[in-house]
Amino acid sequence: MNDPLAIGQDLDAIAGATISARSVAGGVKLVAGEIKNEFLGGGGPGIDFAKIPDGTYQGEGQGFGGKTRVEVEVKDGRLVEVRIVEHNDTAGISDVAMERIPQKMVEEQSVDVDTVGGATFSSQGIIEAVNNALQEFAGPAEGGGADPGSVADGTYTGTGMGFGGPIEVEVTVAGGQITEIKVLSHNDSPGVSDAAIDRIPERIIEEQQVEVDVVTGATFTSRGIIDAVADALAGAQ
Repeated sequence: MNDPLAIGQDLDAIAGATISARSVAGGVKLVAGEIKNEFLGGGGPGIDFAKIPDGTYQGEGQGFGGKTRVEVEVKDGRLVEVRIVEHNDTAGISDVAMERIPQKMVEEQSVDVDTVGGATFSSQGIIEAVNNALQEFAGPAEGGGADPGSVADGTYTGTGMGFGGPIEVEVTVAGGQITEIKVLSHNDSPGVSDAAIDRIPERIIEEQQVEVDVVTGATFTSRGIIDAVADALAGAQ
């Protein structure tokens, strides 16, 4: 997951179709994440619907064309409905994901379902939105996370993968606490990535944990920073 897969570095863009080339690279990155989750123990937090009070919860995720907003209904310890309230993905292409992903979640009683072929970004946007809606009920991530308290004081560097290429960070640990995170380099689009570059390091320091919520609208950049910090601390441990 931390190996670069960037347009212009690992892959050549196709003249006149740079955005499409980036989309393909991003899609491959998403698939690599699914492989990691399935076979390498890198899964996200689990959600036990039996522990969730009856009610309707809202969340947002990032699809291909922008934010995807959902409403999630839980009743009697079961997920009973997932409604797509808003999305900005292309009609026709995204339709199958908008219909099938909520169905899969209800059928399997799980948030982490397989994406729909041909609509990977739309699928991921829905899955992320539902996860965010139920975030407060999520259990600890499988495999655990880096524990700053077990890292010796010092400064460590790590690399994660953003949308446009590798993101390198420098993490300072002192007294068992993460005290500073500097983003040394990245290749993501200015403006789009700025919120994640600013906010994700702040969240990690505030919460003193690596697995924090991504910034809506900058999912790839957020994940890249999170992976880079985890990589830095894993190397330290």
